[in-house]
Amino acid sequence: MEDIFDEEFINKVYMYCYKHFYDSEKVQDLAHDILLEAVAAQKSNRKIDNFYAWFWRMAHNKVCAYIKLRNNEAVSLESFIGGLYEFADENEVDKDLLYEEEMAELRQAVSKISKIHKEVIVLYYLEQRTIKEIANILSVPEGTVKRRLHDAKKEIKTNLN
Repeated sequence: MEDIFDEEFINKVYMYCYKHFYDSEKVQDLAHDILLEAVAAQKSNRKIDNFYAWFWRMAHNKVCAYIKLRNNEAVSLESFIGGLYEFADENEVDKDLLYEEEMAELRQAVSKISKIHKEVIVLYYLEQRTIKEIANILSVPEGTVKRRLHDAKKEIKTNLN
């Protein structure tokens, strides 16, 4: 099995977790757990016919379990079979589907921006870094970071329209 755990894939996992939780620390822990399980499966030479399908289902299950534990609910095996919305009411499902569609549009818009702008967006919004921290990471002045952030938001708005 080839090594698929490149930076882009890791960012996708982080984004997947981030859309469920906005707490950067929780997101990092959950993404780390998901990636560790996948690495363990890869290293164990476990036969997985469709790795991506298995991976995203496992990631979904981990998110569901984390949500249930966070809400102090018991987690049963049956809850994994039906997925996150097994007992959700119809309005909740509609809101979640609308949110998913909006997030998909946003991800699409972000994917179209330049690499340099995407880097600033990820550092600022997903990793919740300060302008000063980003400037240090990228070795550029703070004004440059602010400009890139402004340009990135403008580009994303354009892509959304």
